Amino acid sequence: MPGRTPVPDAVRGLIDPQAASLGWLRFVAPSENELTERLGQEFPWLTKAEVVHTSVIDDVAYRGAITVLEILRKRTPSTKEIHIGFAVGKSMRKVAEKLAEQLSQPWSDLPETLAFHSLVSGFDVHSPLCLPKTTSGQKSLMLVRSRC
Repeated sequence: MPGRTPVPDAVRGLIDPQAASLGWLRFVAPSENELTERLGQEFPWLTKAEVVHTSVIDDVAYRGAITVLEILRKRTPSTKEIHIGFAVGKSMRKVAEKLAEQLSQPWSDLPETLAFHSLVSGFDVHSPLCLPKTTSGQKSLMLVRSRC
C-alpha cells in the first residue's frame, strides 16, 4: 500500500490485518526508564513525569494526554470540577487534541466538570492576532460531562 510501512515478516503473523486496515492498532512509543527516573528524582514535586523514546511529536502528545487523563482519574473522588491550563505551542495543541480523543470515550471516574483554559492564544511575531493575552483576556472552554 502506498504511504504505509510494510509489515516485517517476523511480525506479520502477530498482527490482525483487518484490525490494521481499520486503524484499530496504535503504536505506543516505549518509555525511557532511566531518564524518567532521573527526572522524578530531580523534580520530586511533579505528580507524574515520563520520558518517551521517540522523535515523533504525536507519540509525545499521546503520552502527555494519557498522563493528564491518569492524573484526572486519580484525583480525590469528591472533586467535582477541575481546571486545566494549556500553554502556547504546537506541542501543547497536539496534547490537547489527543486528550480530546481520550475524553470522547466514556469514563465513569472523571469529574463532572472539566474546564480548559488557554493561558495564551498563541505567539507569532508576524501576526498580532497571536500575541499573548493578559489574564483578563483569557479564553476558556468548559466541558461539562454528564453521567447518563
